[in-house]
Amino acid sequence: MKQLDNNFGIIVSVYNKTGMVELSNGDQEHFLTKSNKIKPVVGDNVLYERLDEKTFLITEILESRSQLMRLNTKGQPQAIASNLTQILLITAPQPTPNLLLIDQFILISELMNCSLSIISNKIDITDENHHSFRIYEELGYRLVKISAKYKTNLDHLFNLLNHQTTILLGQSGVGKSTI
Repeated sequence: MKQLDNNFGIIVSVYNKTGMVELSNGDQEHFLTKSNKIKPVVGDNVLYERLDEKTFLITEILESRSQLMRLNTKGQPQAIASNLTQILLITAPQPTPNLLLIDQFILISELMNCSLSIISNKIDITDENHHSFRIYEELGYRLVKISAKYKTNLDHLFNLLNHQTTILLGQSGVGKSTI
């Protein structure tokens, strides 16, 4: 493994061949990749070169401890995140929670040896579906109830993010982008 120096960073977002990298000093800067062989995903530990004051070139992706994979449109495995320590499973009463999908995400977290917390968003909506998550609490999974829209209990959510490499997963429409 290469020696980690001040040219070490962690990928925090990716948009095709560009995105944001967190530098060793904590700053986040724009990055580019020039080679089709270098395809970073969120969570990748990388080495970079500075192109100019605000742009960095990713030169190498370091070995990952873990990868979250899915099948792409051609049925080939594709990494979507690396080096995860935590999964935040975002749910809401609307759309109606898909409990099978929740169980699948829990299985993924266990197989990856990642902690998993269930974030029940939209607590401002009165609905009996909020209560369906109690069984997961009884199994030892943390349940955090929030309203991203009204910024209720977001401090509890943000506390979970400290010193973690986290991915937000959940059905469409549960508020992942709002969070």
